[in-house]
Amino acid sequence: MGNFYPSLYDKAKTAVMLSDGTVSPLSPGLGTSPNPILAGVQLYLNGIGIPGQNGVPKGLVNNHWAAFGHDLGLLTM
Repeated sequence: MGNFYPSLYDKAKTAVMLSDGTVSPLSPGLGTSPNPILAGVQLYLNGIGIPGQNGVPKGLVNNHWAAFGHDLGLLTM
């Protein structure tokens, strides 16, 4: 998961939009996902802070978005 950080945005890497509303594959600011499941998938990363890179904190937990498990709800009476 990442968030937009204005301080990481570079105006020189503004996306080039195509007439169908998608980002051109020739746009500057494209990069690949750091997630191995999405290896090779092009994403527009200009201004996106990836946890653990460029001083962006990882957060409170080390999440793995592809790790599925059951939710356990505790009831109190």
